[in-house]
Amino acid sequence: MRVARFGKEEINAELIEKAESLWAAVWPPSDPISEDRMERRLKRFKSIHSSYRLHMLWINGQVVAQCSSFHREIEFLNSKKRLVQLGLAGVCSSPSHRGNGYGAAVVKDAFARLGEEKLPFSLYQTEVPQFYEKLGAKKVENRFVNSKSEEDSDANPWWNDFVMTYPAQAAWEEGSVDLLGPGY
Repeated sequence: MRVARFGKEEINAELIEKAESLWAAVWPPSDPISEDRMERRLKRFKSIHSSYRLHMLWINGQVVAQCSSFHREIEFLNSKKRLVQLGLAGVCSSPSHRGNGYGAAVVKDAFARLGEEKLPFSLYQTEVPQFYEKLGAKKVENRFVNSKSEEDSDANPWWNDFVMTYPAQAAWEEGSVDLLGPGY
């Protein structure tokens, strides 16, 4: 079982199609997966930050699990300390392949970037905190804001119920945290 890690320069239409198909199986889209949608997605991938990585686990030519990781600056508002950490998003595994450790494999590959790139921790949202706790993460209860929001900078930028950090023993401050951008 090997996870392939793709940087934005390596992401092409075929990878986008594979990623979209898995995302659609897990989170059915409101609009069909069309050629136009694929072109928009590929253009979006090409415009993202150079730190972006797509982690994919393949079995017999099929992507069975994937996630995205990227650098993201945040600010602890009490201390005014800004730092770059590892964002994690789009974690999913094929419904027909769940329970085999494939989701954990792609997340572990993403978390490996912490040591490789000397980042302090990973911060992300989830609906399944137990999955991440088994991997060594912990829930955080801070208030989160997005000072760059044009609508409501005090609104919670996350849409899932749980926010987590990995590793659990990472230095994590109390108080409000500014994501300095939208939730992911």
